[in-house]
Amino acid sequence: MKQFFVKSKHCLGCKSCELACAVAHSKSRTLASALLETPRPLPRVRVKSTQTARFVLMQCRHCKKPKCVGACEVGAISKDSEYRTVIDEAKCNGCFKCVSSCPFGAMVMEKERRIVLVCDYCKDLGEPACVKACPTGVFSYEKLDRGAVYEKAH
Repeated sequence: MKQFFVKSKHCLGCKSCELACAVAHSKSRTLASALLETPRPLPRVRVKSTQTARFVLMQCRHCKKPKCVGACEVGAISKDSEYRTVIDEAKCNGCFKCVSSCPFGAMVMEKERRIVLVCDYCKDLGEPACVKACPTGVFSYEKLDRGAVYEKAH
């Protein structure tokens, strides 16, 4: 199983990850066409600036015991076989209770379709779009042995 790592101290706030994520989750998968889609595709990873001129990357942490799963009254949120937190859009009723339950602010509300979105590591692409798009290597997605996990994360 691959691990997703974020080195937010390297983030420049360019938002290349946001743009790549939105395009990767668009119907067309091209920037020019994605801009014309309705609803406009939303990024599942977001960059927020802080008062200290640092940037915080907000994306699903795929918690072992996600609070969003318990908050979802219709069972639209679950863990898949690769331990990702996934949302069944057909079941989501847009109550957005999961949004307020997430301690990381990782849930993205798509108000037009009344559904919630989370990072899925671009499962259809093999590698997350944010990994490819980031000019400073903030993100990595790789298979690591147990000993290397701590080393890689710090």
